[in-house]
Amino acid sequence: ASKSSPCCWAKVLATPLRNASPATMRPSDMGTGDAVAHDFQLLHFVHVEGATPRMVWFYTGNESPVEEYVNNTGLMWETGAELGALLVWAEHRYEGGSVPGCAGLRDCLAYASVEQALADYAVVVDALRAEVGDVPFVAVGGSYGGMLSSWFRFKYPTAVVGAIAGSAP
Repeated sequence: ASKSSPCCWAKVLATPLRNASPATMRPSDMGTGDAVAHDFQLLHFVHVEGATPRMVWFYTGNESPVEEYVNNTGLMWETGAELGALLVWAEHRYEGGSVPGCAGLRDCLAYASVEQALADYAVVVDALRAEVGDVPFVAVGGSYGGMLSSWFRFKYPTAVVGAIAGSAP
């Protein structure tokens, strides 16, 4: 793939505002159910080139709109494409176009957590796996996104076979 002529499509996926089990809910959520009813659109970009991918490189978006990373992640474009990977960039919730509509919710920013972002990535990976089949997924990220990639591998070990964490603390 060439960085000068990427072939990307923006996609959105309905994602629950609260990706949590009742055991992990905050007391302010108990009995209200209001966060459960609030889905939002999580933006992600997909680059497809050639035949069926041999793997998926999944960028764990961080503290900016995901478009900023699509054309500035050379490792994915250069190495991922050489390996026959489908390239995917997922946006972090509350960034760019992936901001939940929280009208009427108490403590809306309480859902802007690492745990919730990781759960969002698991939702996207599951949806992608349904499309591309049983190919390996590798999480990729830099800085905070690198930490997210590592944490994603740790918390969701069946979602990705590994993580590449560039410039992560």
